[in-house]
Amino acid sequence: MRTKSIGLTKKQKEVLTVIKKFYAENKYPPSVRQIGEIIGINSPATIHVHLKGLVEKGYVKRNPYGNKAIELLVPNEYDTKSDEVVNVPLIKEENGNYLLELETPNEIFSIPTYLADEDVDVYAMQKISDDMIGSGILSGDIVIVKRCEKAKDGDMVVALDKNNLPTIKRLFNERGFDRLQTDNPEYDPIIVKKAVIVGKVVGLYRKF
Repeated sequence: MRTKSIGLTKKQKEVLTVIKKFYAENKYPPSVRQIGEIIGINSPATIHVHLKGLVEKGYVKRNPYGNKAIELLVPNEYDTKSDEVVNVPLIKEENGNYLLELETPNEIFSIPTYLADEDVDVYAMQKISDDMIGSGILSGDIVIVKRCEKAKDGDMVVALDKNNLPTIKRLFNERGFDRLQTDNPEYDPIIVKKAVIVGKVVGLYRKF
């Protein structure tokens, strides 16, 4: 494993430093757009070129189609509290592009490895409303979701609402229909003939 930025251009060193510092502060690496904003480069293509150089020289690993987007392959001297984590896609609730962003995420989120077993596909979703406060999930909270298409009665799930947008609700199987129940009396449940399940909630993250 490399410990020094040997053989890198000035810009490659700058991009590598941005990734390290961002990761140390946020526990997940920056997006291409965020890297460009930090170092003052407006062209995503230019950032991709620098990232390609870092990949070829063994400093980072890229996998935009999986749970890890930009992974450091070198020690991070800026991260003094490094834990065993894995990077997963982060999407917002009611995001119409959720399928695309699960495959090519714009944002990623770091979670403990025990929540992302190699045999289990997981992602993170940010709650945008307070309709699940009865279950302790507030607006802005991030839940960890295991991808699946089936769930048990009473499970907290990510399901598609009547507009085909992903929403976090509790699933109840009624006679002849499914009820996607909120945990806030100010919000009505969603009644559908057959709920389309796209994940089951397995964890919760809140930044204080």
